Amino acid sequence: MSGLEPVAIAGAKAVAKAVEEDPTEKTLLAKIAAESGELDPAARALAKRSTVKQHVRLKLMQPLGMLFGVPREYFATNFENEMADRLADVPDEDLIAPKLSVAGPTVQGIAFTVEEPDLKAMYLNLLATASDKRVEASAHPAFAEVIRQLTSEEARLLAGALDAVHRAIVVIRRRITTTEDPTAQGHIVIANHVVNMTSGNTPTWSAETAVYIDNWIRLGLVDVDYGSFLTAPGSYDWVSKNPRYLTAQAEFDTEELQVVEFGQGILSPTDFGRLFHRVVMGQSDA
Repeated sequence: MSGLEPVAIAGAKAVAKAVEEDPTEKTLLAKIAAESGELDPAARALAKRSTVKQHVRLKLMQPLGMLFGVPREYFATNFENEMADRLADVPDEDLIAPKLSVAGPTVQGIAFTVEEPDLKAMYLNLLATASDKRVEASAHPAFAEVIRQLTSEEARLLAGALDAVHRAIVVIRRRITTTEDPTAQGHIVIANHVVNMTSGNTPTWSAETAVYIDNWIRLGLVDVDYGSFLTAPGSYDWVSKNPRYLTAQAEFDTEELQVVEFGQGILSPTDFGRLFHRVVMGQSDA
């Protein structure tokens, strides 16, 4: 032992007590530093966190106090800590009060997703970006409305779709012909917007996925183009093992005639979608 450990421990305890008992944490921490020398790393980290939490109280909670309908218990306990985690690396001089055009609907969104951690994390990430002067311009006011129109399940799938430059997508269909003219062909769609999904190593399919992708297109997050296809070898090999494709083959194909086929396409994030991914999904939930 160096003999300094008791001093460091005592200093850290003093900091913790000051933080717990007095809201003017920054002033008290400065006093401790003046009396006992420079704070040790643990105390400095606590000091930084205390400063950030004070920012959350003064620049987030008080200006937004006029908003009603928020669960008081969450905002009185976990909110401050979760925001402090997201803002821990932001320099003091770059901590700002977010614009109400972003903060208002975002805080209201948090109020309705306290029991849905995936969506709540997205709102918190958006609010943290809006509170950082260096990147606050990236916090588009429309993002809160986009989150509001997502379910927790599709938000998890969306993260994978926006994280890729391009993704293979197909439409499964049944080819039809006329007895009078076998060369006259048409198609009946069996399943739209089918993407490669697995559970473990087992291919899966869900009818809800097509609804989700239609929703992402409507929200301007992704584009789907069935007039183009990926040229990388094997890009669409997964379709032959897709459960919906296999059931369609079993239902409509015969030994004499195979009528089930698929149309190749590409799913790509838009510029709006990529920015949404970076701002809203780019930070981990603490």
